[in-house]
Amino acid sequence: MSRTTNELDAATFQGLRDGAPAFILTTGADDFPHAALTYALALDAKRIRFCIDLNTATYNNLQHAARGAIQIVGAENRVCLVKGAVRLVRDRLAAKPSPAALFELQITHAQDQAWRGVTVAPLTYAWDEPNRALMQEMEQKVFAEMRADAKMMPNVKVYFVRHGEVEHHQSDVELTARGRAQARAVGGELAARVSDADAAIHIFHSPVRRVVETAQLLTEALCAALPTSTTRVHSPLPDGALENVRFVSDSRRGLQEPSLLYSELNTPAFLQTISPVRAEFFRGFWASDDPMGYWLTHDSDGGAETPAAVLRRLQERLRGIFSSDAANVVFILTTHSGAMRVLLASALGADPGEPNFCEIIALEPSFDSSSVRLTFRGQTVSYALF
Repeated sequence: MSRTTNELDAATFQGLRDGAPAFILTTGADDFPHAALTYALALDAKRIRFCIDLNTATYNNLQHAARGAIQIVGAENRVCLVKGAVRLVRDRLAAKPSPAALFELQITHAQDQAWRGVTVAPLTYAWDEPNRALMQEMEQKVFAEMRADAKMMPNVKVYFVRHGEVEHHQSDVELTARGRAQARAVGGELAARVSDADAAIHIFHSPVRRVVETAQLLTEALCAALPTSTTRVHSPLPDGALENVRFVSDSRRGLQEPSLLYSELNTPAFLQTISPVRAEFFRGFWASDDPMGYWLTHDSDGGAETPAAVLRRLQERLRGIFSSDAANVVFILTTHSGAMRVLLASALGADPGEPNFCEIIALEPSFDSSSVRLTFRGQTVSYALF
């Protein structure tokens, strides 16, 4: 019976440490598999680098899906299939005569496929004379270039989650019974998305009650669903970057969550003390069937954070996550519909409207290391962060 782990065993790693031939397996847009011979080199037990000629079917498949598998057939009956997310490391290898790009596969599954009682010959080849020495020298230069700058793009997943259902947004209220059920259910859904390679889960939340409660309940569901022997679920922590759009009541008190200011900002007496444009914004916001949509499309005259300001703090938080040295980590960022809509409008090119309670936005490293892959309601786009 084959054995599956989330990293290379010691013998397979040693066989790939200096570089070896292997097959890269990808799937095209037509859902048919494709195999290509490649140079493969293991940086460690979790990462394999390989190169692929430009403008080939494999190159195009990696661009399309950003994931693949490598079939390893080594000495001493080592047969292993590894799968994982793939990212572009360098768009051109200088040492390779034909134009080729360098990729890195972050291993999520490594399946031992050795046949019991059977000896398998290693995958190998030999260059024909008279160019053998010249081509072998070229290969060593390629392997050296593949090892260079081996700083890892972290295998990180990020999930934005809207808080659960509330009766209203006119004060700092708790979740409804349905909202609590939604929070537990999304915790179970997130647990199902966690792979064997995800070693730690960090949960963050904005500071108001409905979001704190959502984060606590989904954390409980994660802990109940996941094996603590392989995955550590950290306790939820507050994160100011995840706050809702914030309003200004007066300069001394600074920016605050809108629900905390409803009873104060929604009175005729207060509205008479501020500029007509700001007063009109507050009236329109509270009266709208889509308050966050109203905020996205109307000038507050300084009465609220701008969508650009909210987007900046979200992007800065994401850049910090995706440029860190952490690997095999999941971040769950529990927040508000306004923050999620700003991010989605930036990524999708248009505001998709109000996310459902406990709806998810998923982000993961992409084919291009300057971007991430953002998925919402079944639509996946490349979103430039760097």
